[in-house]
Amino acid sequence: MFDFLTAINRVAFYLPGGRPVYWYGIMVTLGILAAFGLFILISYKKGIDLDFSLELFLWVVPLAVVFCRVFYVVPRIGTEYRLDSWDGFVDMLNISNGGLTIIGGIFGGALGIFFCCLRNRKYTFAQVADCVVIALLLGQIIGRWGNFFNQELYGVEVTQEWMKHFPLAVYIESTGTWHYASFFYEGVLNAIGLAVALVIFFVPKKPVKRGTIMIFYVGWYGLVRGSLEFIKGTDPMTIGNTQVKMVQLICYIMFIVAIVLMILLQTGKIRFETKWFQRLCEKKKEQDLAKQLAAESAEGGETAQADDAQQTEVESSAEIVQAENAQTETVFESEENIAQPELTQDNVQISENADKAKEDKEESSNEAKKTSAKAKNTASASKKKASSKSVAGKAKINDNSRMENKEKGTDVVKTADSDAIRTVKKTTSKTKNASSAASAKTAPKKTATAKKPTVKKDADSDKKQNLQELTEDKKEV
Repeated sequence: MFDFLTAINRVAFYLPGGRPVYWYGIMVTLGILAAFGLFILISYKKGIDLDFSLELFLWVVPLAVVFCRVFYVVPRIGTEYRLDSWDGFVDMLNISNGGLTIIGGIFGGALGIFFCCLRNRKYTFAQVADCVVIALLLGQIIGRWGNFFNQELYGVEVTQEWMKHFPLAVYIESTGTWHYASFFYEGVLNAIGLAVALVIFFVPKKPVKRGTIMIFYVGWYGLVRGSLEFIKGTDPMTIGNTQVKMVQLICYIMFIVAIVLMILLQTGKIRFETKWFQRLCEKKKEQDLAKQLAAESAEGGETAQADDAQQTEVESSAEIVQAENAQTETVFESEENIAQPELTQDNVQISENADKAKEDKEESSNEAKKTSAKAKNTASASKKKASSKSVAGKAKINDNSRMENKEKGTDVVKTADSDAIRTVKKTTSKTKNASSAASAKTAPKKTATAKKPTVKKDADSDKKQNLQELTEDKKEV
C-alpha cells in the first residue's frame, strides 16, 4: 500500500519565474518549526520565558544548519566538491540537493545554546539543552522524510523479493533497484527515543538532574546512527585503509561517553552547572534587578510629578472656589448689613403700633365701664323715685315707672353699646392700619413676617374681650 510513495517527484511546486521548491526543503522547514513549537511547550514547564526562546531560535537554527553543511562538505572536498572554480564554491553552499549531516547540527546547536545562555545569563546550559534535545528528536523525525523525497540516506540493495516494499525498502530511481529504507528506520527509532525523553521529562514526581535528558539524547542518537551504518552503502570517509566508517566510529564514541557521563551525573560526581556560570547568572540577575528598580523609580518619579501637578491643580481650584465663596459671603453680609437697619426700624414700628393698640384698648375698656356704672346709677335713682309715690297709684305708677325705667335703661344701654362699638371699631381700624404698614415694610424679612400675625391676633383678642364685657354689662342692666 506504500508503493505510491515511490513515484513522488522531488519538486513540490514552482515559484513564479520557474524557481522549483523541493520537498526536501519543505520537510526540513516543517521539522524546524515543529521542533520549535514543542520547545515552547516544554520550556514553559521549566520556567523559560518566551523572549529567551525566540532568541535561542535565532542562535541555534542558523548555526545548526551551517555546521550540518560543513560536516558534510569538508570530508568530500576534492571528490564531490572542488574549490578551484566559482561554480564549485557555489555548489558547496547549495543545500537544495541535500547534504546535511545531523552530527554537525548537534555541535552547531550546542554552540548556539552556549552563546545564548552566556549572553542572557538567565538559564544554565543543561537546563536549556534538556528541552532542546526533546524538540530536536521531533525535528529529526519529520526532517528524515526529506531524505526520502531526495532519495538519499538509503541502505544497501535489497535482494529478497518479500522485502521490496515500503517501508522495509525504498525504490531508488538512480539505481533502478530497491534499497533498505534506513531513513525510515532512523525515524521510527527516533520516535521511540522521543517517547522515552518525554517520560523522563514529565513522569517523575521528583525532577531529574539537569543534563539527564541531554546525555540520554547523545547516547541514544549515537547508538541508533552507529548501528544503522551497518546496512548503509560504502562511505568514502573511512579510517585509513580499513572499512571502519568515520561516522560510525564517532557515533559509538558518543554512545560510550554518554553512558559514562550519565553514571557520573546520577552519582553526583559531576554537574553541568558550574559555579563560574552560576556567579555570572547571579550577577546578571542583580543587574536586571537594579535596572528594574531604576525604571520603577523613574516611573514612580514621573507618577509623583504627575500627582504633584494634579494636586497643585486641585489646590488652585480649591483656592478659586474658596475665594468665590468668600466673595459670595461678603455680598451676603453686605446685604444683611443693609437690611438689618430696615429690620430694626420695622420691629420698632411694629412694637409702637402694638403699644398704641394696647392703650386704645384700655381706654375703650375704661369708657365702657364708666358708661355701665352711670347706667346702673340712673336705674337705681329711678327705682327710688318710683317707690316714693302713693300707694293708690302704685300699680299704675309702678307700671309707668317700670316702662320709663325700662326705656331709660334701654336707651342708656344702647348709648353705652354704641359708644363701646365705635371705640372698638376705631381701635380695630388703627390696629389693622398699623399691621398693614408693618407687613408692607417687612414682607421680605423673616422677622417682620413672624411679628405680623401676633399683632393681628392681639387685636382680634381685644375685640372679642370688649364685646364680651359689653354683653355682660347689658345682662346686668
